Amino acid sequence: MRNYPSLCTLSMLFALTSCSDVFAGFERINLTDQQYCIPKEYSPFQYGKTSSAFSFPGADTDNRSASLIVQFEGHEIKSQIPDYTEALGEQRFLLFATIRRPGVEQARSFLKRGAYSSGVKLAEDFQFVEFVAEKGYYRVSQDPFPDNAFWNIYKIKPDPELQVPELLNDYFLGACSISSIYPSVCNIDIQQQDYLIQIQTPESNILLQQQLAQFVYQKLQQWQDGCDAK
Repeated sequence: MRNYPSLCTLSMLFALTSCSDVFAGFERINLTDQQYCIPKEYSPFQYGKTSSAFSFPGADTDNRSASLIVQFEGHEIKSQIPDYTEALGEQRFLLFATIRRPGVEQARSFLKRGAYSSGVKLAEDFQFVEFVAEKGYYRVSQDPFPDNAFWNIYKIKPDPELQVPELLNDYFLGACSISSIYPSVCNIDIQQQDYLIQIQTPESNILLQQQLAQFVYQKLQQWQDGCDAK
């Protein structure tokens, strides 16, 4: 297999460090001991072990395996998830997914209590809370709304006396920021089997995160099966 480094480019959200071997219409990429044959239309790229891929605390310091990033067009997602917002006016959204395969137990350990608990407990200067009634969730920031650049979103009402649930996804929805391209970009970390999947999408889709993670997982299974046939 020949390597084509000239195919490395910058995505909207990441500076990518390496490319996989490229075939006629797809790229063959390894995660742990499994190969995935991914059509080039999804712009697949491979991270090395030292590249930052996940947003939660401690993700930049662990001895982790390589990560994969892919992007999806909104129309494909909407065909599977009808409530997905694929555009806002003329602005069409891409969904980015960063994927690791650390194993079931290690994936679960990354999403245990501690990450983002400061916001839900109103600690470390998190003091500004905005309840979004139509969505049923809480935005929390260190700066006053609406002029803040960064905010976290929680399923449960922030409270300094709160007993924080053990698992991140039981209380946390995403870490969001303003974007020069989209109205907002939110990072969402979810476990699917032995994978850790980080989804990046505008806040308008944040309540669909479980469906989006399942969509990505199913695509991974298709790409894995596709390699077996090549």
